Amino acid sequence: MIDDFLRKHAVPAHSQVAVQLAALGFGGAALTALALAFGLAAAASIAAHFYILGLAFFILSRVAVVLAGGTGSVAGLPVCDLIIYGALTFGFAVADPARALAASFLLFGIVVLASCAVMFDTRQSARPSEAAVIGFVIFLAVVLACIVPDRFSLVAYLLGLLCFPAAGMFAASSLARRP
Repeated sequence: MIDDFLRKHAVPAHSQVAVQLAALGFGGAALTALALAFGLAAAASIAAHFYILGLAFFILSRVAVVLAGGTGSVAGLPVCDLIIYGALTFGFAVADPARALAASFLLFGIVVLASCAVMFDTRQSARPSEAAVIGFVIFLAVVLACIVPDRFSLVAYLLGLLCFPAAGMFAASSLARRP
C-alpha cells in the first residue's frame, strides 16, 4: 500500500528534482557526498547533545540519498548508508556512554543485515518494497531516538533485534529465487 502511493506520487517528483539537479551539475556522486556530509553532521550534533539539530541533518541526509538514487546512480549509496548509521550509533554512545552496549548491539544487527545484502546481492534479488520497509523502520527509529534520546537504548535494542529476521528474510528470499 505504501509502495503504491510512493510509486504514484513521490517517485516521479523526486526523479524530476534529481534530473534538474543533475543538469545543474549535482550528479549522483555529489549528492551521495552531500548525504554523507549531512549524516556525519547529524552524528556530531547528536554526540554534542543537539538531538533536534542532529535530526534535521539526518533528514537532509535522507533527502540527498533519495535524490542521488533518482539520478540513477546508486554506486556508493549502500556504503554511505552504512557509514551514516554507524556514525549515528556512535554519536548516541558518545552523548551518553551508558548507551554504548545498546549502540553496539544495534551496530551488530546493522552489520549482519548489510552482510546479507552483500552476500546475497539483494539489489538484484530483493523486491524494492523489502528495502523500503527496512529503510522506513530505520528512519522512524532515528527520528524517535532524536526526539526522545533517553529511550535510545530501547529503540536500539528493538531495531537491532529486527535486523536479524530481516537478514534472514533477505537470505531466504534470495535463495528461493535462485535456479
